[in-house]
Amino acid sequence: MRGVGWRSAVALGAVALVAGCGDSGAKKPAVSTPDAQQGVQYGKAEPSTTAPTSTFETRGCQGCPPGVFTPEAKALRRGVQRIAFTRATSAKEADIWIAAADGSGELRLTKDPGLEMSPAWSPDGKRIAFVSDRAGGNLELYTIAADGTGLVRLTTSPGDEFSPAWSPDGTTIAVTRSLGQRADIVLVRADGGGERVLTRGQWASWAPDSRRLLVTEGPFTKGVLTMVDTDTGTSRQLPIDVPNAHQGSLSPDGRTVIFSVSENGFVGVPNDWNEELYTADTRNGHDLKRLTTRSGNDHWPVAWSPDGKSMVWTADDTEGAADLYIAKADGSGIRRLTSDPGYDAWPAWAPTPQP
Repeated sequence: MRGVGWRSAVALGAVALVAGCGDSGAKKPAVSTPDAQQGVQYGKAEPSTTAPTSTFETRGCQGCPPGVFTPEAKALRRGVQRIAFTRATSAKEADIWIAAADGSGELRLTKDPGLEMSPAWSPDGKRIAFVSDRAGGNLELYTIAADGTGLVRLTTSPGDEFSPAWSPDGTTIAVTRSLGQRADIVLVRADGGGERVLTRGQWASWAPDSRRLLVTEGPFTKGVLTMVDTDTGTSRQLPIDVPNAHQGSLSPDGRTVIFSVSENGFVGVPNDWNEELYTADTRNGHDLKRLTTRSGNDHWPVAWSPDGKSMVWTADDTEGAADLYIAKADGSGIRRLTSDPGYDAWPAWAPTPQP
């Protein structure tokens, strides 16, 4: 997304949809378009073949006093794969949550008033980077232990930080910083040892060598995916034949990218768009394939599973809410992971199972 007012265009622009603030007029009627792959209906939970549990009930616990966890949190047993994500309940309230990769065992990790968003796991699975306005004013970069302890603030800047990405070697967190009309990729030392601006762009995704970064360059409507060498600063545009490739996410082996494209442009408010997921070979742009076909937006970069066989992403409906969906990396086997009246977004798949 372009650097114009990132707080309004991304942070508040997205979570404001929860409160209907993103609407430009009257509410649209509910749209329940069958998903092209599995017949999943937008805005509705799939029928359950098992006895009901309190899972969905406890999702209302997002308004509970801090420190109140649900019984389902106990489902995060040893050896379970985990996904961290943002749950926004209003334009000014969002927290980081963690759930098992099957959608069970939700627990709330952050509990401060304000916005806590866009988690990214450390490669050892022990810490999570995220952005927050908890200090007042703009969004800054923080890290926290996976059990909610050990909060560390890493940036103090006049701009807004967003979309952190932790390098595979654990030393660096790449984050988008927006200030005025400009958005830059900033490399921040995970140990608090400093930072440097790498290049103009947003939505960083690391290659497995911890040296190259995939970033989105250019204006929102004409984005291109570019690989940047963090040592030399040299760059190479991915030769992908689409009009506005953006929000690219590299597979664990670096050979494949999944990204978003809005074929009908970006006219109006976000819930007028129709972003879909595509995949391509990072070396030559070949094997271009569309992965999703649905109303609403499929976006906010895909998170790959550690083995590269699955993906999880944010799927907006046309009324401004969002949930997480999960599928195989080729787009098959899609299913809904969360079902909440708020805005569930920006998922991050833990690199290691729950210890």
